[in-house]
Amino acid sequence: MAIFRCKTWRGWRFCGKLVQVTNSNNTPPSSSGWPGGGSQGNQGGTGSTGGYGNHSADDQNHTLAYPSQPGQTGQPGPSGWGTPQGAGQGSPKKSGKGSGKGWKIALAVIAVIVVLLGLGEFGARTYFANQITNSVKEEAQKNGTQIESDPKVSFGSSPVLLALVTGTIGSMDLQLPSTLNISYQDADKSKPIVKGYPAVHIDAHNLKPSDNGDDMTMGEVTIDTSVPNDLMLAQAQKSTEQSTGDLGFLSGLLRVTDIQPNLERQTMEFQIGGGLATLQMKPVVSNGNLMFDMDSAQILGQNLPQQFVDQLKGSLAGTTVAAVGGLNFEKVSVTQTGLEVTLHGTNVDMNEVGKAFDEQAGNQPAQRAQSTPTPNPYDQSGAVGSS
Repeated sequence: MAIFRCKTWRGWRFCGKLVQVTNSNNTPPSSSGWPGGGSQGNQGGTGSTGGYGNHSADDQNHTLAYPSQPGQTGQPGPSGWGTPQGAGQGSPKKSGKGSGKGWKIALAVIAVIVVLLGLGEFGARTYFANQITNSVKEEAQKNGTQIESDPKVSFGSSPVLLALVTGTIGSMDLQLPSTLNISYQDADKSKPIVKGYPAVHIDAHNLKPSDNGDDMTMGEVTIDTSVPNDLMLAQAQKSTEQSTGDLGFLSGLLRVTDIQPNLERQTMEFQIGGGLATLQMKPVVSNGNLMFDMDSAQILGQNLPQQFVDQLKGSLAGTTVAAVGGLNFEKVSVTQTGLEVTLHGTNVDMNEVGKAFDEQAGNQPAQRAQSTPTPNPYDQSGAVGSS
């Protein structure tokens, strides 16, 4: 049998239900209590009315929705007059784990170090690149030539900062643009003026700067350069003009007037005297030296003078980079635009390479022609023009 009891307190009306049951001993138990009081949600007592906090159920200003059965855990009670807490629950407790600030600080420190090293590496690369670029520009200006574009310098994947410790730069890739300029005195094709040099690509490894920083030794280097047709023509005209003064009536005829590459034969064809004769020369690499094999040729039924031929061959040798100490010719090929030349060497002095490029610009063609060995076709096959 259920009995409802209602009571008004401070303007609130409270109703509760009391349930009467009989136990096995036919002893009527006390009515089931309301949820136990206290913030921890105590178990409802048997036979007594539970309350919220320190108040009885009759004093609560809240309608309870659930009756407690005898012996069951009371429904959640509020903490004071606030929001009810779950039975057996208290205020939330903070986790005992650390906040993780330690490893965050460590990561921040590492990040700062990485950034500083990155900035230092970037600064070192920029410094070395600017030094090389400015040096090339100053040299071009000193020689009275204009550089087409800025040189391109890169240092590979090895950290440049290690050079401060090891004294060696791992690698350097340097692309020098062409500074070549060819003009003619008084518009006379026989009087060319050559300044500058063609484009050059330098791939160097294990570079060791000198103590004073004015020079650098390249442990291993490969140099690729091109010799355009107009440079070979200008050098040939300049050198042969100086050698034909004592050749009598042939002096006015022995002039190189054009150069054409023959890709099939891999030769350079020189037109002499406006087409009176054609001389073919084949560039070859032998024992690290660049040489030119020559086919026979005649002009007006006479063999070409050896003095003229030697000067012509020397002028061709003067158009390429001289084989400085430790640097040798590796391969050469004839292209539509001229010659493609590759040199390779070990322990090469960079200043010496720079001087070789200065000579290539036409400053000392005669001296270079003498220092470059060339085979004499007359010693093997007789006079030029013999069969």
